[in-house]
Order: sequence, then C-alpha cells, then structure tokens
Amino acid sequence: MKLLTGAPGWSTSADVIVIGSGVAGLTTALNLRSYGLSVSLVTKARIDAG
Repeated sequence: MKLLTGAPGWSTSADVIVIGSGVAGLTTALNLRSYGLSVSLVTKARIDAG
C-alpha cells in the first residue's frame, strides 16, 4: 500500500519514523517526542493490539 496523501490533519513527514508498536517502539516514540521531534509510528496491527 502506498500513501499518496495523508488524511485531513495528518502529516506525511516526520523527523523520525519508529517501526513497531511494542513496548520498545512506544517508549522510543514517547522519548523522542519529549525532545520535541515529530514522530511517525508504523505498525502492522492496531496500536492497542499487543
């Protein structure tokens, strides 16, 4: 699947892309946000799935 455009209000650019929404991925994303970086989180399942 190719992202051609973002949904309304979504950004298609980020300072960092984190792959995976496990404990390590979510912790990394939160830590990067605390430093003021924009983060996109990519996961194959729903974020609350596991």
